[in-house]
Parts: sequence; C-alpha cells; structure tokens
Amino acid sequence: NGQKIDAGTLVEIKDAKGKVLASATLGGKHMSKQRGQSPYGGGSYPDGRYVKYGDGVVLVKDTLDAFDGDPKKWCESRICSVPSSDVKAVTYTKGGETVKLSRKDSTWTLEGLGDKEELDSSKTYSLDSALSYLDFSSVADPKRPEAEFGFATGSVYTVSLKNGQTYTAKVGDASGADRYFKVSASFSPVGTNATENASLEKAVKDFNDKTGKWTYLISSYSADSMSKARKDLVKAKEEPKKEEPKKDEPKKDEKKEK
Repeated sequence: NGQKIDAGTLVEIKDAKGKVLASATLGGKHMSKQRGQSPYGGGSYPDGRYVKYGDGVVLVKDTLDAFDGDPKKWCESRICSVPSSDVKAVTYTKGGETVKLSRKDSTWTLEGLGDKEELDSSKTYSLDSALSYLDFSSVADPKRPEAEFGFATGSVYTVSLKNGQTYTAKVGDASGADRYFKVSASFSPVGTNATENASLEKAVKDFNDKTGKWTYLISSYSADSMSKARKDLVKAKEEPKKEEPKKDEPKKDEKKEK
C-alpha cells in the first residue's frame, strides 16, 4: 500500500492562526472488483482511497474527490457585483487623459464636449457594467511588489453610485491573455440616515478587507472595458441635412410654349 502514497497529495488542516491541526497524505484510489458478468456491461469503479495518517496507511470508503483537480475551483472567483443600475457617474484615466461621464434619467453626458462633436451612443452600453459580473482568472503572488504589475502606467476606472459608494479599479500590464487588476471601495454619505450610512460604510470596509488587498488577473476582454479613451466614446457631430429647394413644376392646365 505504500506505493499508493508515493506521489500522493498532502492535506493540512489549519486554525485561524495557521497552526496545523491535522495532516494526511492522500494516495491512490481503490478500485472495486467486478462480481460476475453484468448484463448492462461496465467494469470496476473507485470505491475508496488509501490515506497515510500518522505512521500508518489506511483504506477509507470515501474517494475524497474534493481534493483532486485544480485548487482554483475551490475559490469564489467573483470579484465585484456592482449593480449597473445604481451607477451615476464613471471616470476613465489613461495615458494622462481623464474622461468623465455622468448619467441622469438613463442619458449619459460626457464632460467637455466640443461644438462639433457628440457622445457616441452606440459605445455607452457598457459604461456602467464593467464591475457588475467581474471574475478573476487567477491571483497574483502576494509576495511580489505592487510596482511590478504596471499600475503606474496603466489605466484607472472609477464608478460612483447613487448611495455614495465609489469603486476604483486599476488595470496594469498584460500577463499572457490576462491583465493585472486591483480594486478598492470608498464611501461618502449622501443622506442623513445614520443606520443606512453605517451599513454602507461597513459594506465598503468588508469589501476592502476581502478584495482590496489582492492583485488579480482578469481577462483582457474585461480589462478593455475599463480602459477606454476619449476617442473611443466621441464622434463628430452629424450636421443636419439641408433640404433642397423644390423646383417649380408647371401646372397641369398650363400650356408649354413651343
């Protein structure tokens, strides 16, 4: 049975302070022996697993499949769930340029539009939703200095909510098909309800404690929605078409001169 453990998986159970409470090494799975010939076909199947606990190796009845595969599957991959309907303003900062947009009654307005340009309404559908259903691909090594992720030369995306909460997202360098990403939240009361303000402030603190301390890797597609420039949102204003004057047509009873 020892050979079943040689290339096993070490599982440690720790307390909140990191002290190991128990450990075991998971080995190979035990395969059932087929009895007789089944008319439905099929063969043996795993019905247990070899486990080294302490100095001995035992066979347990559970295959312990939960410890197999990619550990990332054990993580909650959702970073943000910011309701797009609650967003009242967004700001993009990229390459020294800042673009500010606000929304009122479902209509977006871009600050600083010239007389001969207008906001391209076909490009505004995703302004408020970049943080609505955002998942990570992976988590960067927390031991790496933040300066290595390229946030200083990346882009910043900020969303302001009607309730006074603000989320600030930073997009850094590329890593394969992904981009480095960080996000944090803040709160500035807009109402006088002390209970509601305390709840919103606690929600922001909980978010920063859980999410704000990590550097994530997100898809380039998600990163692009937070890295817009002014040229991506503005188009030349279409001049109204001038109606051509109608030519005088001869009346039906009017005789044409030969």
